[in-house]
Amino acid sequence: MNNNKSKARSVIAKHTAHGMDKDNAKKGQKIASIGSERNYRQCLKQYYDYCDQSNIHPDYRGSVINLIIYLTLRSKCVKQKTLNQIRQAFQLVYKQKLPLINSIINSEYGKRSYELSEVNSIITKQSEKNQITTLISFHAGIRAHEAATILPLHERPSSSHRSWDSRRFSGLYEQKIYTVTGKGGLTREISLPLWLSERLEVRRIKPIQVIDREIIYFLNYDIGYGQAWSQSFTSASQKALGFSWGGHGLRHSYSKARLSQLIKFFETNCSQSGCNNPKEDALLVLSQELGHFRPDIVLCYLR
Repeated sequence: MNNNKSKARSVIAKHTAHGMDKDNAKKGQKIASIGSERNYRQCLKQYYDYCDQSNIHPDYRGSVINLIIYLTLRSKCVKQKTLNQIRQAFQLVYKQKLPLINSIINSEYGKRSYELSEVNSIITKQSEKNQITTLISFHAGIRAHEAATILPLHERPSSSHRSWDSRRFSGLYEQKIYTVTGKGGLTREISLPLWLSERLEVRRIKPIQVIDREIIYFLNYDIGYGQAWSQSFTSASQKALGFSWGGHGLRHSYSKARLSQLIKFFETNCSQSGCNNPKEDALLVLSQELGHFRPDIVLCYLR
């Protein structure tokens, strides 16, 4: 079965085009993201393992019936997001139109965010370099891997191919603007409180090349990032609180607090800010602060 890993790598590589923009990649049915490539590769490797165990001949592995049977089996043990990813990988590799199958595993729609008091307890269980990343994630809503990409705005601007809302970071004061590069290579601005920026700048280093989940980054600050930071956060949260929502829970925390702040700001300054509907405008602005351009996606962070 170890050979299945290399087989999956080889097959997925044929459908990969790094550097291609997202829209053209979608039209050409190509994988532009290294993260998506890795996930698709894992999906295919697991399917190959299943086929070996089930004695399914290679000539029949791409048949619609076998793919649907596998998706149905997986629906009993993985959540909907993972099941959809497997289906997408199959459709790309086998060029088959497959029905959407629903997972019977309930997604976690309960609380996912942390309160400031909880974060303050968590960082007492972390090293200084991981503490800073935890605080940045809480105050700016960054993803784990984006911590490896932080730079001041004057050193790297945000992506120019996007139209950015000028009302981003409304209602925030005594802040310094940085940029991070996230999904799809999108570089966006984030805002850090000055006190946190000062703690960050103390840890400025000469750029060093690091690798996280097979992706190369050039780290400019001696802080935690990626999978290692995520594991540190989970461990610290369990020690401090007895549970963990994962590092991504901090992105939920930022979203909830920031949405409330933006709504209040737009309600108070509606005429000056060109606001039509405080809540709708707040969702739009927040979506861009998080690196999305669809307000409806932000709703998943607000549970």
